[in-house]
Amino acid sequence: MTDLDEMLEALRTQERRLEAGLRLNARLARAVMLERTRAALGGLSRGLWLELVLLLLAAVVLGAFAARHAAELRFLAPAVALGACALGFAAATVRLLVALRELDHDQPVVRLQARLEALRLARARLEALALALGPLLWAPALLVLARGLLDVDLYARVSGAWLVANVLLGALVLGAAALVARRLGDRLEASPGLRRLTRALTGRELRDAEAALRELRELEQGASGAQA
Repeated sequence: MTDLDEMLEALRTQERRLEAGLRLNARLARAVMLERTRAALGGLSRGLWLELVLLLLAAVVLGAFAARHAAELRFLAPAVALGACALGFAAATVRLLVALRELDHDQPVVRLQARLEALRLARARLEALALALGPLLWAPALLVLARGLLDVDLYARVSGAWLVANVLLGALVLGAAALVARRLGDRLEASPGLRRLTRALTGRELRDAEAALRELRELEQGASGAQA
């Protein structure tokens, strides 16, 4: 073997070692980024479990209140409405927890990003619905809380017109929100402003998980370009 052959063989050996080192570094970086994603989503999961417990507790308390006032429709109706909302939000929270549990962190980053994006939008829609329902539900909640905690009958303290106006205002806000969402649909979801709003609604955990996946995707793209 000539000196040139030996030099070429040494270069090939060095190249193989370099490629092996790059692959190892890529695997280590992927593991670190995915661990960051898991940690962020773990925080989201704990928050959702807490929300679920509170919603179920609220439903139980409202059910007990409704049972005590079964003969008084004016208190029974708002308690039942609030309890139904609590159970509805609890069911939606369970769906989010199931979606989190079914996330496969070993799948390609692009697919994982798509699943996380769908989860973020579902979470944002739930938070937006809660905000839209607030004006509609605060008057019934006030009636139930005053009666249940203070034994005060607000029906005797406020006028019927006040109650009707609050319910109509809440229904108007909810209807307007639903109309905007239906009319604009995909255009809203594609707008940068709404994307910032949904990220604000969904909290820090999902933002951290998405940031880790973006970094991982950029790293993998950079590694692929270097190998090419």
